[in-house]
Amino acid sequence: MPIHPFLFGLYPVLYLFLLNAAVLSILDLVVPFLIIIIMGFVIFTLLAIILRDRHKAGLILTLIFLLFFSHQYFVPLKYLINKIFGFEVCRDRYFMPVLFVVFFGVCIWLIKTKYNFKKTTLYLNLAALFFMVEPFYLISTARRPAPRENNNFVEIFQSHFREFLVNAKQPLKRPHIFYIILDEYGGHNALKEIYNLDNSSFLDELRQMGF
Repeated sequence: MPIHPFLFGLYPVLYLFLLNAAVLSILDLVVPFLIIIIMGFVIFTLLAIILRDRHKAGLILTLIFLLFFSHQYFVPLKYLINKIFGFEVCRDRYFMPVLFVVFFGVCIWLIKTKYNFKKTTLYLNLAALFFMVEPFYLISTARRPAPRENNNFVEIFQSHFREFLVNAKQPLKRPHIFYIILDEYGGHNALKEIYNLDNSSFLDELRQMGF
């Protein structure tokens, strides 16, 4: 059974939650998880019925999730391509259509090929489970409080979990750096002769202020 589409679809949401766990609640994962699981199940079911192959349906659904969540990761690639050519040759108006062409090309190949993707599904399931180990490990190893009477365990756990992640990501203490640029104001005669600027009123105000 292909479970990798759902795991690959949930991973970006879980990873984004871990990056912002200090200001989020674990309950904030419920809605996006339900949306991904329900939409994924509907798309997977329709593809499996149409293709009569659940392994191909799982691969296409994984590609859909990867295409949807991976746009931000193509930004460094676009920057590198533009830097190589010396101008903005890779824009979204050109880059995204290319991605969609590649996506549909792979989908057409998956539909037409006679290859049995049973082993591929197994490998992708294992890979997806491996990717999910780290985020779930961070959640499971967060410091849990001892049970107490009249306390909300969920709220206590969330509080300690936020504290755990914040302390783990505290920046190293570094010395303050002062970048001082020494400059001087042009003299009255030089400004008058070279730039034809009369700053007498400015200098008079400075003298009145005690400079």
